[in-house]
Amino acid sequence: MPSEDIELAEALWERSKEFVNSKEYYNALLDISAAYRFLSLGQDPRVPQVHQEWVQIYQKYNDGLNEATETSSLDKPLEKTQTVLKLENLLKQIEQRRR
Repeated sequence: MPSEDIELAEALWERSKEFVNSKEYYNALLDISAAYRFLSLGQDPRVPQVHQEWVQIYQKYNDGLNEATETSSLDKPLEKTQTVLKLENLLKQIEQRRR
């Protein structure tokens, strides 16, 4: 494997760690996946380590998605209430204009 590919894989791997630190898990997954592919092609001995980190990042990504889903489902009753109030106000304004 060309040394440029190894350097690129290492740079992507390192950047994925920076993305994890800033909780940008999607970007971290993209980078570590690319690093994994490059290292796999070269049969690099660090492939299992990269795979293990990928699994950990993927779990954090899924946890974030689950939290977002839970949060949005909690917000929906509030959104419905706000929508009903807006409709009620709109109906009141229409009734006042008719008078």
